[in-house]
Amino acid sequence: MSIDHTFVRRPRHGYGWVDHRVVSGGHLLHLNQAEAALYLLLCVVANRHGISWYHPRTLARLIKHSPRAIEIALQHLQQKALIARMDRLVQVLDLPENEVSPRVLTSGPPQPVAAAESSDTCIEIRAQFESLDAADREELQVQARQELNRLLNGRSPSEKSIEDLAISYLGRRGSRDRIDP
Repeated sequence: MSIDHTFVRRPRHGYGWVDHRVVSGGHLLHLNQAEAALYLLLCVVANRHGISWYHPRTLARLIKHSPRAIEIALQHLQQKALIARMDRLVQVLDLPENEVSPRVLTSGPPQPVAAAESSDTCIEIRAQFESLDAADREELQVQARQELNRLLNGRSPSEKSIEDLAISYLGRRGSRDRIDP
């Protein structure tokens, strides 16, 4: 079969995209096999805001790596400023406009969505969330639902996603008295 120069791809469903600078800018050269496969998968499954809700176990199954390898790859991609993470949510970040080699952070990962917390901190924040009165919990969940609806372009988020995001608001709130996502 020969190449058809008149052929134009017309995807019937939405699809992700990968910035060509991943290759031309040298980023791909600085990723190991698991990181490269995971990054490319995240680019394909992310919505228009770069966010993926795929569970790490699903990511591991799709690229045929162990869950531990996925967690390490996620950490490395975050350190290289290619993604940001908040619990299970992963956001693919824009590549820099005028850069030939990948960014390596010295002051910590970017936080456009939220910083990944240690599991002990997450457990403490979840317990704090569960100890809130119903009105405060509902206020956080309303804010989370609104944000997820915006990010999902009107599709309904799962109750688990709403709760996870509401809990992350509480974690970011820290010692402040007001709820401010």
